Amino acid sequence: MQIIIGYGNELRGEDGFGIEVARRLRQSNLRDTKIITPFQLTPELCLELLGAEKITFIDAAYDPYAPYALAVPLPREEQRMSHRLSPHLLMHMLRFLYGSSCRYELFSLCCCDFDAIADDKAYHTALERVVSFITRSN
Repeated sequence: MQIIIGYGNELRGEDGFGIEVARRLRQSNLRDTKIITPFQLTPELCLELLGAEKITFIDAAYDPYAPYALAVPLPREEQRMSHRLSPHLLMHMLRFLYGSSCRYELFSLCCCDFDAIADDKAYHTALERVVSFITRSN
């Protein structure tokens, strides 16, 4: 089974990118796929990820120098437990706590405005590119 996690905050403009991609992917009726749309990544998600063969994380990342570029992956930083976990740390927890591992990938949209969508056309072009890539890959 494949799991797609589109996360972010729809109330924060471009930060809702992951949620919007996940919403469109639900309409595609992907086979053997579970789609999750949390506000943020939390340790409890590990239980939802058990048994996955592949996990795809979709999010927005603030980068005013490359707006609307699709970046894969974000740098692996050491991160302590807080209200927000990185996909890399969540995957580490899955391996360490549950002995479970699988392939994973991360799609991040570089964003410049978490109050609104600054360039609607560029935003929706990136959205369609990610949805198209994932549906073709399935």
